Amino acid sequence: MSFSRAGVVCTVSLWVVATVMCDPLEAARTAFVGVNVVSVEAGGVLENQTVIVEEDRIVAMGAKASTPVPDDAIKIDASGQYLLSGLTDVHVHFPTDGFMSSLMKREVKVQPIENMLYLFVANGVTTVRVMSGFPELLELRDRIERGEVLGPRLIVSTPMFDGKKPFWPAPLSRAIGSPEEARAAVRDAKAKGYDLIKVYSLIQPDAYDAMMDEAKRVDLKVVGHVPILVGLEHAFASGQHEITHVEEFWRFTSDYSDEVVARFTKMTADAGTWFSPTLTTFTNALQQFEDLDAMLARDQNRYLDPVIVEWWAPPHNRFVGANDKPERTAQTLKAAQPRADFMMRLVKSFHDAGVPLETGTDVLNPMVTPGFSLHDELADFVDAGIPEIEAIRAATTRPAEFMGESDEWGAVAPGQRADLVLLSANPLDDIRNTERIVGVMVRGRWLSSEAIRTQLDEFAGQYAGVGKVAN
Repeated sequence: MSFSRAGVVCTVSLWVVATVMCDPLEAARTAFVGVNVVSVEAGGVLENQTVIVEEDRIVAMGAKASTPVPDDAIKIDASGQYLLSGLTDVHVHFPTDGFMSSLMKREVKVQPIENMLYLFVANGVTTVRVMSGFPELLELRDRIERGEVLGPRLIVSTPMFDGKKPFWPAPLSRAIGSPEEARAAVRDAKAKGYDLIKVYSLIQPDAYDAMMDEAKRVDLKVVGHVPILVGLEHAFASGQHEITHVEEFWRFTSDYSDEVVARFTKMTADAGTWFSPTLTTFTNALQQFEDLDAMLARDQNRYLDPVIVEWWAPPHNRFVGANDKPERTAQTLKAAQPRADFMMRLVKSFHDAGVPLETGTDVLNPMVTPGFSLHDELADFVDAGIPEIEAIRAATTRPAEFMGESDEWGAVAPGQRADLVLLSANPLDDIRNTERIVGVMVRGRWLSSEAIRTQLDEFAGQYAGVGKVAN
């Protein structure tokens, strides 16, 4: 890639990252010239295109030969490269001091959330959906939209609506012990500006029904778990908009036969329910059993808050000990294999039946690193038998469609937000090519791979003196 004028440099201070520190664009327009556009709508690649961005929007796109480039535009020679809409992770979590202190059994201080935001952007993930929101994230969402903070667009769910004694502590959860409390929680969520309602496992059926009824009244979608005492049939009949995690299906069966796959598929398709399987959470768990030390030593972990990485390591990680007891490892992997096979068959069956799928990774689970994990999820989709173009659909146009915002983002097309990823190789040939990032554009702001690498190296250097992972 080359520039006809000086490139734009954008860096972020590790410790004070509340504001974006970017050199101003030399012009309000940027043109990707001669690029191959990966188009979900077209079902493939549109070759040798010119894509013109003005401020934070795509304003023109067409064949290079017939699409003039404004004289004042910054020209990016993208010949032989591939332009993709920014990716989406529909299931992420952000830590708080109190939450991490409760997990670590001591008082800890987590690094600013803004640092984690950069890891998403660095990986071409330009939209994320927070699945356990709290008020500070609503303010952060708005600051990102105003351009005061560099980060992906945030879609913020409520705290997890759970039972009277929630599984997770506040502020990540909200205890709901009655139908009246459920209705009040929904109204409060609407008034505060949350984008969605996240439901968790322990809410009681009467409170769940009240929540669903009130959510329909105030026009908020409900996503998340299938509460244990509610069950699949009731959740489908109630109109829950999306189910998250494959385990929400295997929770209700010990039979992993093709007949059960077909039954769950028909139930989900008939109900019109969306699905985010979070495959990488499970596949990463299996890899931890096989070699926990290797997972802890991954290069990507250097860029993450050391408190988080410490939580992933012994003695906190629930998979610890597997490497010290080979017989336990073998037994665990043998027991997990039927579920792994069921998981992949279920996701492929859902795809074949037209169930809308979205990519989510459950960021902050052990070894699920912000941004990096989305590429793992895409690879897991393809491993399940889903074509590369459909895996990309699940990470781009599908999440926008779910939010009712297809006119705004999710595609490379005029009028769309300028959230883009430039790749050096075609992801339709190999889905892992989504990791071969030349640069990322976030709402019209260009970050070259060199600028991204510089910032990640700064994270690694400064974090190296903050904490040490025990193993």
